[in-house]
Amino acid sequence: MNIISFQSVGDLNFSDTRRALRDKINQEYQSGADDFEGIKEYYDFYPQRDMIIYFDENDRVNAFEFFSPEPEFKDIDILSETYTKLIELFSVFDPELEVEDTGFDSAKFGIGVHAPDEDSEDDIPESVFIYRQGYYDE
Repeated sequence: MNIISFQSVGDLNFSDTRRALRDKINQEYQSGADDFEGIKEYYDFYPQRDMIIYFDENDRVNAFEFFSPEPEFKDIDILSETYTKLIELFSVFDPELEVEDTGFDSAKFGIGVHAPDEDSEDDIPESVFIYRQGYYDE
């Protein structure tokens, strides 16, 4: 599934409604909500795809999060590369890449990668988080 920043991941579009995404995916899902510092975010978890879609209170897509190989960016299968290699690659794509202990974020492309649980940076990342434009601005 090719990532087109701020637009789509494969055929899953940021402009799709929650109902349209459920119809496209056509698999069992579990819905829920999280509350973080007074901001409520809703989600649909698709266990067969190992993916979560996050929504705001109006069912507008906030982000897609994948936990197993599927999303690609610039021909890179993000969840098949080592964390160290991804930092190297994304640093070239985005000179303002923000790298922290828990992962890295490219505001330029709307992509965040969560670091491996372990201390080895040669491990595969936990997940990739693809977010809509302006998601962190609010």
